[in-house]
Amino acid sequence: MILIADSSPLIALAVCDGLFILEELYSEIIIPEAVYQEITYKEKKYSELFIHLFKDKVVHAHSLFINDYSLGKGELEAILLYKELKADLLLIDDKRARKIAHLNEIKTIGSLGLLFEAKEKKIITSLYPFVLKIYKSDIFISKKLCNYILLQSGETLFD
Repeated sequence: MILIADSSPLIALAVCDGLFILEELYSEIIIPEAVYQEITYKEKKYSELFIHLFKDKVVHAHSLFINDYSLGKGELEAILLYKELKADLLLIDDKRARKIAHLNEIKTIGSLGLLFEAKEKKIITSLYPFVLKIYKSDIFISKKLCNYILLQSGETLFD
């Protein structure tokens, strides 16, 4: 299964120590060149880890596309690569980008959905510690969304 990944979910997975899940769930992980540039910028917290894990997974999108949607360069290239490579899934968290992806008949999953899938496939035993690390980080994620995914998984909710 080919997964194209955007930067936000990769950062969320790094924050919660869940990057290993990607290799467990997907046979091929592709990082758009623009996403790679975003996550490996030398000032970024996890840049060295991302370089180590993803340097051989970088692909540049060749399609031309007018960005009428005000998407970031990484999000746009991820959507283009999904189409170019006929990928199976787009890992993306941004609400606007997900909406545009759906309008273009692109199957998406977010970082919490990926964690949920990992629990369903018994790659992890509990969502709670992963979701808690993301929630307590500087990543914006609502308590309501965290509790929703925990409830779906039959786990303890946040107070």
